[in-house]
Amino acid sequence: MAELLERRREALRVEISEFNDRNRLQLFRIELTGEGDEYSGHIRFYYLSNGQEVAKVVRLTSNTTTTELVPLLVEKFHAYIQAERRYPELFNVVMKHGERGEERHLRGNERPLHMTLLSGVPPRF
Repeated sequence: MAELLERRREALRVEISEFNDRNRLQLFRIELTGEGDEYSGHIRFYYLSNGQEVAKVVRLTSNTTTTELVPLLVEKFHAYIQAERRYPELFNVVMKHGERGEERHLRGNERPLHMTLLSGVPPRF
């Protein structure tokens, strides 16, 4: 059992290393945390406010779900949301990926940092 966990952690370490090698910004590196297969990193999120994009950075773990993320984003973008009189409970997280920028709405149980690692290059949220 311990050997299986160690092999899994080593495979994850390699995957994270390859991701970090492709990612040119130091701030958005992913790092293993503690023991097991949990990792953490920063992701930049964008909010369209009056026709202009506003960016905020959020630190997540590999276990953070979209459901847990939305209140953090509402807090980060609070001033813009209030100014536009939007309803934060209607917010969702959209991931743009691929060469053509395909959009995909993340479900509540999906994990944005994990999806970022799987994408190979940082997607746009």
